[in-house]
Amino acid sequence: MTEKALKIFTLKNGNGAEYKEKASLFIARAFPIGGEDDFLDKLNEIKKEHYKARHHCYAFRLPETVKYSDAGEPSGTAGIRILNAIDHFNLQNTGVVVVRYFGGVKLGVGPLGKAYYTSAHDSLHSAVILEKVLHVKTIIESPLTEQHLVFSLLSRAGITDIRTAYTEECIFETLIPKESYEGIISFFKEHYRIRIKGGEEIYI
Repeated sequence: MTEKALKIFTLKNGNGAEYKEKASLFIARAFPIGGEDDFLDKLNEIKKEHYKARHHCYAFRLPETVKYSDAGEPSGTAGIRILNAIDHFNLQNTGVVVVRYFGGVKLGVGPLGKAYYTSAHDSLHSAVILEKVLHVKTIIESPLTEQHLVFSLLSRAGITDIRTAYTEECIFETLIPKESYEGIISFFKEHYRIRIKGGEEIYI
C-alpha cells in the first residue's frame, strides 16, 4: 500500500466558474470530497440541475483513486484536461464537474480541450485552498497517578483536542500528527506505564 502523504491540499468549500467559446457555455463546479460516493452524489445533483446540457464531464482525485470522464466529448478533450487543472494546484480530495451547453458550432479538439481546462482551472483558482495534515486516531490508557503527565506532554506537543474517560485508569482519545506520532509514542512508552493503540489515519 502506498504511504499516505503527511500533508495534502484541498478545497475549503465549493466554487464555480463559467467560460464561453463560440456560443458554447462551459459551467465548472469544483468541490471538496471525502470519497468516491461523495463525488457521485454531487455529480448527480449537477446533472439534475443542468439536465438540458449535452455533456457533464468530470474528474476527481483522492489519495488512492483517480477517475475522469469525457462524457461523450472526443477522447482526451475533457476529463483528462479537468484532471490536469486539479493537478496544477496539487489538490487531493477534490472533484470538478464541467457542464457544456453546446452552442451549435463545433470547436475542434484543441479549442475544446482548452475550454474544459480553462473553466476547471478558473473554478479552482478562485477557490479557498486548505492545507490538511495527516493524523492518527490514538487511544492512550494510563494509571490515574500519571494522567496529568500524559496530558501535559500532549499539550506541550500542541495536541489540544483530547477527550478523557475514567475507569480504573484514565483513557485519552486524541489525534496525533503522523509526522510526530512515532516520536511521541516512543517517549511515552519509555517514560510512562501506559498502553497505546493507534488506529485510523485521517486528514484534518
